[in-house]
Amino acid sequence: MARIGLVQINNSFSGQNYLPYSIACLQSYAQVRLAADKFTFLPMIYKRIPVSEVVERMASADIVGFSSYVWNAQISLEAARRLKQLRPDMLVIFGGPQVPDGAEAFLRANPFIDVVVHNEGEKTFVDLLNQYPIRDWSGLRGISYIDKDGNF
Repeated sequence: MARIGLVQINNSFSGQNYLPYSIACLQSYAQVRLAADKFTFLPMIYKRIPVSEVVERMASADIVGFSSYVWNAQISLEAARRLKQLRPDMLVIFGGPQVPDGAEAFLRANPFIDVVVHNEGEKTFVDLLNQYPIRDWSGLRGISYIDKDGNF
């Protein structure tokens, strides 16, 4: 059974945190459409915590999805980099408004990211999960990636 972790770190103001709407939508959509015996979700990370804690809590995941915004882009990238270093076989997915439409330079600058999702991601996320673990993304729409031969 593949373990999925979702991360949407928010800004906290006066000790308050916003609930992680984007990753909650991804998880809810996926749980209704995926076989329960193939995937399990780890507790979401949405509070701003040290990168080392993000890595510790996501280290057991097979797949980690990050929802990237201007306020969490750097911490998300660093957590993803460390996770991939720790677990090179982990599938790292990025989505959200900070993922550029023309993602080639972004992916080449961040080789620890396997796939980026463009626009609304619920259906695409389920499609990606259905292709795991074979990792053949060639027929999927709404994503960008660098293949094993280095082609965008």
